[in-house]
Amino acid sequence: MLPWMLALACLAAPPAAPVAENPACPGCGSVVSEKSPTVVVKGKAYRACCKHCAAMIAKDPDKYFEKDGTPKNAKGGKQPAKP
Repeated sequence: MLPWMLALACLAAPPAAPVAENPACPGCGSVVSEKSPTVVVKGKAYRACCKHCAAMIAKDPDKYFEKDGTPKNAKGGKQPAKP
């Protein structure tokens, strides 16, 4: 019985990757597209406008996101300045 369970576990599909749905870059507020780099923060995917912003977001996500995972610049608040 155990070999069958192991075989089925190996055949199971991997979990789906999170899908990014944000319309603006959490780093600088620029518009993003499907081709924009994606960053996963706390299990949720976000698109960044460029590789530079993606790296900044990955390095210090608390600077760009509220505790509930909402980008700080999505609520009309002041967006963090680029270094």
